[in-house]
Amino acid sequence: MKKTKEIQKMEKRQNGYTDDDLLAIKNAQTFEELCPIAFGVIKRLGPPVGFVCGPISAAGGTKSVEKNMQIFQSHIEFLENRGLKIFNQLPFEQTVWRLTASGKNEGNILENFYLPLFKSGVFHIFYFIPGWESSFGASWEFRKAQKLELTIIHL
Repeated sequence: MKKTKEIQKMEKRQNGYTDDDLLAIKNAQTFEELCPIAFGVIKRLGPPVGFVCGPISAAGGTKSVEKNMQIFQSHIEFLENRGLKIFNQLPFEQTVWRLTASGKNEGNILENFYLPLFKSGVFHIFYFIPGWESSFGASWEFRKAQKLELTIIHL
């Protein structure tokens, strides 16, 4: 069954996203502009909130962005189906790729978007999917989670 736009909107809202969030993500011009949007989504989820880590780019995991994102989404759904509140960062991905490709962003997505979120204490548990070690970003997230003494669970 093909999902209608209405069903897709409903699913996104269940993850804490509003239509305004999705529009703001799409229109963002810097990584720093994405932080307040993420904080709003996380606030709507309410604590405790988990964060899934693993390969997304073609450099890690299956070597396919599409397959990596499908695996990522399936792990998020697995955790949500068990009643856990999980921040789904996948709605940010298209904008992240656009900003990175533009070359105008001198900032780094890890330092300018994810690190402020991690340091704020909004995430209570980090879930690492199998194969996370092949990802530069997930390896960075693992080191930061350790340094910040956050709970780490290997799926």
